[in-house]
This record gives sequence, C-alpha cells and structure tokens, in this order.
Amino acid sequence: MIAAHNFFHQKDNWRMRLFNLAFVSYREWRISHVLSHHHYPNSIMDLEISYFEPILCWLPNPQLKGNIQRFGAWIYGPFMYSSVFIGEFGKRTISTITSGKNEFFADDLITLILPTLMFLVDSSCLFGVLKMWLFIVVVASFCFGLIGLNAAHHHPEVFHSGDKIPDEIDFGVYQIATVIDRADVKGSQFAVLTSFGDHCLHHMFPTLDHGILPQLYPVFHKTCEEFETTYRECSWLHHIIGQHRQLARVEPQVYNPSKKWQ
Repeated sequence: MIAAHNFFHQKDNWRMRLFNLAFVSYREWRISHVLSHHHYPNSIMDLEISYFEPILCWLPNPQLKGNIQRFGAWIYGPFMYSSVFIGEFGKRTISTITSGKNEFFADDLITLILPTLMFLVDSSCLFGVLKMWLFIVVVASFCFGLIGLNAAHHHPEVFHSGDKIPDEIDFGVYQIATVIDRADVKGSQFAVLTSFGDHCLHHMFPTLDHGILPQLYPVFHKTCEEFETTYRECSWLHHIIGQHRQLARVEPQVYNPSKKWQ
C-alpha cells in the first residue's frame, strides 16, 4: 500500500487502486496528501499534521500539548498506528451518515479482495477467516503508521509551523526544510517504494515515478550548493527517535538552510 502512494501522484492507473486494499481511499489521499501535504508540508495547512491532533502533536506549540501528548506517544503511539486503517473506514462511515453524502465508491470493494480469496482457499470457518483478515489489517496498519506517519518529516531539526524560517524562502528550499531523508534505504527500489524513500526529491518532483528520481541526484546536489542549502540524511532508527523528540519539543527553533548537518 505504501508503494501505491507512488502512483496516485500520477494520472489514473490501476496501481493507485492498490491503496484501497485495507479500508483506505486513494481518492481522499489525493486531497489530504497530494494537494494539502505536498503544498504545505509540516504547516498548519497540512492535513497530515492536523488529522492526528490532539493525540499526536508535532507542532512545537505548548498550547497544543501537555506532558501526556509530549511523552505518552512512546506508549500509545503503536495503538494509534494500528488503528489508522480502521479509523479511515470509521471516519468515512460517520461522514456518510452525518452529511448524507455517500463517501464510498465501487473501487472501495477492493478491500474485500483479500478476505474473499482467503475464504475461497479455506471456507470451513467464515469467522476464522474474518479474524485473520482483521489481524492482517491491524498489522498492516501498524507498519504503515510506523513508517508513514514519520515519512522523513518529523525530527527536531526539521521545520514545523511555529519555527522561524527566512522571510522570502524559496519553495524548493522550504520543501528541503521539512525533510530529512532516510539514508539507509537508498539504492534499493523496493526499500524506497515501501518506506517513502528519496523523499526530498519526491517532494520536488511528486509526479515523477520513483524509478526516475535517483537519476536527478547529481543536478539536485548541485542546485543545493547554488542555493547554499544543506541536504540532510539520517538512519531510519534516528528518524523514529527524532519523531518522539519532536513530539516532545515545545520550543521554536530557527531554520538555517546553510547549517551543516552531522
């Protein structure tokens, strides 16, 4: 499903519909992710920030989060990750009931492909099939949340609304300010596709296929030098720890594009 993210940035294609395998809708993510997150990453206009408030508060604002939100995510974060997919289904169901507008489409039936195949293979116990299917959905949701809720964006050294940036910052420099790439997945197309890798270039050229992005690194690094902007990378584990440090951070910082990165 993470790999399907590469394709709903592009024109309609069958691969983007794989995102619907577990209650999630590529249609909604084309709004919340493609239009909101990619235009306004890590800002108050980024729906991927506001969706999880007040439980997960990444913005460095003490009025948004107390000590429970700042430090409790180490404990309740995994439960949040595990409920992302079911939560998406619940959100659309409630919206359909309260607004009177149907939020479901024919391609949402893709979600039923897996349990249907499971039942065809072993039809002896429908209840057992449903239990195993829901277990698979919860585990997939946990993996998606663990990887995707960070997705190279949340770290104390990354810009978030509330921090200070240059008054006339270039759009591309702003994108770099909101990302620290994952160095340990580079070089593997599979690892990149399944972990939101090459994320800085993806924000620069979101409609380009991930298979093309590595070819752009030489000119990208040269452009960073021209704009005196530091391109930053770290390991995946460093990102996970950094995300929780960001959840705990309440003091604003100043982003300096030319600051050297360790």
